[in-house]
Amino acid sequence: MNKVEAYIVDHEYSELLYRLRQLILSTTPGITEKLAYGIPFFYYKGRLCYLHTTKSGIDVSFLKGTKIVDELGHLELRKRKQIMSFVVPLDGKFDEGLLRFYLQEAIALND
Repeated sequence: MNKVEAYIVDHEYSELLYRLRQLILSTTPGITEKLAYGIPFFYYKGRLCYLHTTKSGIDVSFLKGTKIVDELGHLELRKRKQIMSFVVPLDGKFDEGLLRFYLQEAIALND
């Protein structure tokens, strides 16, 4: 078991985190993961995204988020300069296809 898996197993929302981890890792070959700053980070030719739990959900936060074309308006900037987040509700009901689209956009930025 790696450090990301150990983090997920011990987490209150482990089932949802595991589902998000699998979705991220399955988006394209070559994505790697590691625990950094105490949370799961994912890499593809550089930093891609990370998972962070908040009161409202689990953020899938894209490091180059402001460069992603977000015509549908599902990414949140908040008070950050470049990181944008796709918020997954804690009930686990979200559009996996939409998240996969944003992941593919982030991957294209790193290519």
